[in-house]
Amino acid sequence: MPGRVLSPSASSRWIACPGFPVLADLVDRPTSAAAVIGTALHKILEHCLTTGQEPFELIGSEIEIAKDIPADLSSFTGVTVRAGDGKIWITFDTDQALHVDSALRALHEVEEAIGCPPDGGWRPETRLVLDEHIAGTADVLGWFPAIERVVVLDMKTGRNAVDVEETPQLRLYALAAAKVFEAKEAQIVVSQRQGGHRRGRGLVFSIDELRAWYDIEVRPAAMRAVEARAANDIEPYLSVGAHCRYCPAIAICPAYRRFAMEFEPKPVKSLSPEELSELLDKATAIEEYRNLLVAEAVGRMRSGAEIPHYTLVNRRGTRHWTKAGENKLVEVLGEQAYRRVILTPSQVEDSYPEHAVLTRDTDYVTYCNSSAYPKRLSEQAKEVKVRKGAEGLLQSIRKGS
Repeated sequence: MPGRVLSPSASSRWIACPGFPVLADLVDRPTSAAAVIGTALHKILEHCLTTGQEPFELIGSEIEIAKDIPADLSSFTGVTVRAGDGKIWITFDTDQALHVDSALRALHEVEEAIGCPPDGGWRPETRLVLDEHIAGTADVLGWFPAIERVVVLDMKTGRNAVDVEETPQLRLYALAAAKVFEAKEAQIVVSQRQGGHRRGRGLVFSIDELRAWYDIEVRPAAMRAVEARAANDIEPYLSVGAHCRYCPAIAICPAYRRFAMEFEPKPVKSLSPEELSELLDKATAIEEYRNLLVAEAVGRMRSGAEIPHYTLVNRRGTRHWTKAGENKLVEVLGEQAYRRVILTPSQVEDSYPEHAVLTRDTDYVTYCNSSAYPKRLSEQAKEVKVRKGAEGLLQSIRKGS
């Protein structure tokens, strides 16, 4: 086990909890439908960058995935799949093509902002080694020697929005790529069609900034993670907090078990700001364990098992007319069955990308009916908030994109 590398994709977790990689190795993690679809979309992105073919030309084709196949295909809602002989085939559809198209357009916007394409073209699925412990594969990499900048893009296919300012994954890829090309600055871009930045969001860092962040925050955590693999007692390397959300090892984590036994709810009105912050972190961990319990119960009941005092029900979904219903409504109401509604900003971005610039103008687009929630700041984000606009060790500098 000592030779195992630390993945940048899990860095937000092992930086906060150096013992996580040890527990993760002990957990049997079945592949989800979302992960398989994500793999398929990344294969299409690589194909488009390699061949120059547009993703919309591939609609209707089948994408073969030959590893980590989920046993239960019922989780593939809204997607056409078939399986056999240890493989699965996903039929590429319009919605998936829009994901890939968003990533390609984000890369095109980078080229337009810089004024030229990357040297040697965009490089998909590039293996990068940062040091003897950290290595991973970047979705897309580009090198612009004229300005000594390396660009790393990550295509996210999930619904949970990824904050480009806070995710350490791309900063690690960028720092590793900078070693290869001897770059002086790095640009990181996240393309996430369902996460609120469909055409990509980017930040530019100086390599000196990234190295300082690595020395202060990443390297010590990585060394602690290496120590944890050889330790007899893993608990000193574990921590409970907001990073526990979506953690696959929470069910076997001794630190979480101890925390759950010691947790004492308090009247919320009497909490100090510091206590409220601490309990928000812990509540996230509790919520994640509940989600694991629900998923396990649903899986067992779908397989025919009985859970005392519980039954399996479907959530009430949004109602839609069938074709027969549409025809009957038109018959009854005539033209009144239709209502003229202006396209949403998202629909414009998808259907008329040449006019997508309108959707980023705050004079034309605003957010409404959005509920507020307390979002936890990463250590770097707190540094930026405190010293916004000042020269600082971990200050984020926006330079376009």
